[in-house]
Amino acid sequence: MPLMPRKTLAILLIWCHFAASIQALMPLSQLRGPDYSNDKFPPYPPMTNLDGTNITTQNLRGTRLYGWKGCDVSEAKAIAEAYVDFQKLASPLASNIDWASKTAEDFWGNDKGMHRLPDDRRRQIQQIFQAQQQMYAIGWHLLPPWWKSLWIEVRCSGGDGSGDPQNECRDQKPNDGRCGSDESEPTGGDDNSLEAFVESPTFHKQLTYSRITFCTGFFNLPSLSEVMTITPKRPKATRENLASWNNRARIFLHETTHLDWFMNTPHESPMVNDLKIISKASEQDSDGEYIKDWTYGVAFCKILKNYGRLSLVGFYPQRNADSFAWFALGAYIKQVTGT
Repeated sequence: MPLMPRKTLAILLIWCHFAASIQALMPLSQLRGPDYSNDKFPPYPPMTNLDGTNITTQNLRGTRLYGWKGCDVSEAKAIAEAYVDFQKLASPLASNIDWASKTAEDFWGNDKGMHRLPDDRRRQIQQIFQAQQQMYAIGWHLLPPWWKSLWIEVRCSGGDGSGDPQNECRDQKPNDGRCGSDESEPTGGDDNSLEAFVESPTFHKQLTYSRITFCTGFFNLPSLSEVMTITPKRPKATRENLASWNNRARIFLHETTHLDWFMNTPHESPMVNDLKIISKASEQDSDGEYIKDWTYGVAFCKILKNYGRLSLVGFYPQRNADSFAWFALGAYIKQVTGT
């Protein structure tokens, strides 16, 4: 095996010293991670190899989901499946984005000309997908030991609110299409239902780890594999409507963009929220004032691309979670189907 260059070795030693210093400042309980001994289901991905042996530091598989409060077996499986599937959407974009494609130009801005998407925003947009890819694919031993970024608490509304005591999902009564997260609103759909919402320790100081709550609307959606099997067989008008391909993996990707510690925001890219806009499609209140709409769904995300001055091309889309989610799904469909 060839010797490591001195410069590389020096950098590695400095990094190790830095990582050790960070670890020394942390309580042991935090380094060990959350207590999941009483959880209904084990963490996902599992803490053991397929042969039952414990996973070593050298083959840890990234961020784990734990908690599962309010979830039944089928719901836990759906969440775990979406966690794996959202990587299929994000990973290809982490290494390559075809900025000249119609999908990219529809959601971010033009590749050339007057409405060209600036290079710095291209880098920041791609950085989000890179961070998402690293959540699952890179063992934490390769990165600084940011212990809060190794775990995500997940829970389910349960229909009866057992995993959503504040009824943010509105599953305990007729919902109004609104959500209840301070820093971001969960993804609302055309059927006026909520799918999920995120709570981050940055905004919710009582939390130690980031948390995603999955609503009934999430479980009512098909999986990525189901959509990719069924939708190509539907009429042309349905196939050409990106909204017809909506699925649980897309929702999972949407929610992860709100996880600031995972996405390296606002340090490397702007914070990703759920924006509101006023458009020609917006309704008016009793005073004749236009009501702002949440920028959810394909149509509003495409409108957002053209929002503001020429100098702001890509500025708003890169701050809107659904823009990332619908673009990633559109790019994946193009990759798989060629259409």
